[in-house]
Amino acid sequence: MTTQPPRGWSVCEPGAVTTSGDGEPALRAEVARWSAALREVEVLEPWLTESHWDEHYWDDVAEQVADDPRSRADARGARDALEDALRRAFPGASLVSENGLYRDRLGERLDRVVGLVVSRRSADRRPPRSW
Repeated sequence: MTTQPPRGWSVCEPGAVTTSGDGEPALRAEVARWSAALREVEVLEPWLTESHWDEHYWDDVAEQVADDPRSRADARGARDALEDALRRAFPGASLVSENGLYRDRLGERLDRVVGLVVSRRSADRRPPRSW
């Protein structure tokens, strides 16, 4: 039987990217970006997320994506990291549209999630405007 650590704790697996000190706020911000984009785009059928999971459900998937170095390389790497995290979250479920789990136009939705994260990451790095 596998048990999950309490929310807020993290499990470090071999090869996982971890940060501490100055990197921790950056990692939290990246997890927040992925989680927000997944909630915004809704890749799962609505009845699943509305009735069974709290608003922090995507945080676990977001942490997996943010810990994957491919998610920071480019959009293709980010998409690959997202797909792998979804496969781990829903083992046995194919990444295809309208299969009872994933919504229609899944590929477009995943691209939109990645696009939101990349654009928000860029916006967060821009220096504030001085008027």
